[in-house]
Formats: sequence, structure tokens, C-alpha cells
Amino acid sequence: MKKILVVFFSLFLFQVVYTACSCYGDRSAVSKYDTKYDSVSLSALNTLGFRNENIEGPISKYALGLDVYVYTTIEKIAVNNAKYDNTVFGTSYATTPWPVGGAPCNVSPTTVFTKTDPIDHVEFIVIDAITNEKINVTDNFETYLGQKYVTINEQIQSTEDLRSGSYDLTRFDNIPNSAIFVINIYLKSGLVLSDKTQEINFK
Repeated sequence: MKKILVVFFSLFLFQVVYTACSCYGDRSAVSKYDTKYDSVSLSALNTLGFRNENIEGPISKYALGLDVYVYTTIEKIAVNNAKYDNTVFGTSYATTPWPVGGAPCNVSPTTVFTKTDPIDHVEFIVIDAITNEKINVTDNFETYLGQKYVTINEQIQSTEDLRSGSYDLTRFDNIPNSAIFVINIYLKSGLVLSDKTQEINFK
């Protein structure tokens, strides 16, 4: 009887050690998060000095910059558990990167961020404060990325995201002397996030 107990106890110890130190199949516990774009903030800045400042009074068109900030929410959407090999008592699963009470055995947690409703494109619109005429001026603004200047949509194509950025006015011929600037962020679902600046007067 004692020999039987010793054998079963030995098998139990083997199971604990083997489960704690042997893995196969999925070697990572994967957590997936969805990034949702909620709203956007647009500010007009005077970029003439050593640092960007809020606009007070008329400014030169050469000094105009637009500051964009996108507000997001990150939600956990799924967890794929790591799988462990237990040849004595079968296969077990763990909701942690390694079995409770065991040592980490070549298993590392992985975090994946997805976007179920990504950005399709962005546009900058200028509104003439006197005539109310609206002009698409998206390509009038550029930012520095990867050792070159790009438009906001070229930036999105490169980074597949938009959280924040500053964009300088580089083309001036179609900008009215009294203007309001609007940003529209179009998501794949058709949802549009918008904001606008105060009226800006140029000299």
C-alpha cells in the first residue's frame, strides 16, 4: 500500500514540475485591445518665436500653425490563454503567462492593439469669416516626419495612426485674411470627428 502511495505521489510531483516547466503550441498569453477615436481638438498657434504660442491679435500667414490632439479610448476585447503540456494528467490552460506557483518557461505575455474603426482620411477646411466661403486646404499644411515634410494624410498612411501633431501653413495663396480653420477626421465607419479654431486675422 505504501509503495502505491509513493508511486502516485511521485507522479503528482512529476506533473507539477512538468506543467510548470514545459510548454507547447501558443507560447504567449495574448491580450488584445481596441483603440477607439472619440474626439479631436484643434488649436491655432503662432510659430514665429522660439516656441509656439497662442494667437493674440493679427499674425503673419507665415507664422500660422495648427495643433491637433485626438482623444482615444482603449478597451480590452480578448485574452488568448497560454497552453501548457501535461502528459501525465492531460493538457491544462492558464489565464496567467505561466502556471500559478510555477516558473516562467519560455512564455511571455503579448499585448496587441487593434483598431476596429480606423481613420480613413483627414481634411483641413478654411472658412472665410467675411464671405463664409469654404475651401479645402488639407495640402496647405505639412509636418516633419522621417526627415521630410508630409501632409497629414501622408502621415497617417505612414504611421497608420493619428494622436497628436503640429502642422505648419506652407501655402498661402488661397487663405483669406480673416479665417476660421476646421479639421474633419473621417473614420472607416463614416463617423466624422470635428473641431475648429477661433477667428484668425492675418496681416
